[in-house]
Amino acid sequence: PLPRPRRPRPRLPPSPRLLRPPMFSTVQRATARLSTVASRSLNVGVIGAGRIGRTHLDTLASIPGVQPVIISDVVEPVLKDVTAQYGVPRYTLDGNEVINDPEVEAVWICSPSQLHADQIKA
Repeated sequence: PLPRPRRPRPRLPPSPRLLRPPMFSTVQRATARLSTVASRSLNVGVIGAGRIGRTHLDTLASIPGVQPVIISDVVEPVLKDVTAQYGVPRYTLDGNEVINDPEVEAVWICSPSQLHADQIKA
């Protein structure tokens, strides 16, 4: 016997509960959250001075009241360039120094993804 053809199911519009809100990038979410602290200063540290670190530093520079105070990377020549370019007063080769710095109120982890878990736990 031949298989019976399937009847098409009626298509219903998606439930409003299932509609997802628009997706925002990490940078956009951080900007939205930090714009609420514009009335006071927020000292931040950045771990990673590569492409992602520079992208986040560009964003941080556009937020009033946010000041990067220390940055870390494992490549010292890159650190020197980035600190000069963005006016970050201090740098270190050890990301844990950024995390444990008493002046730092928030840390941006912009290192390679495989390092994130250990840095978050610190």
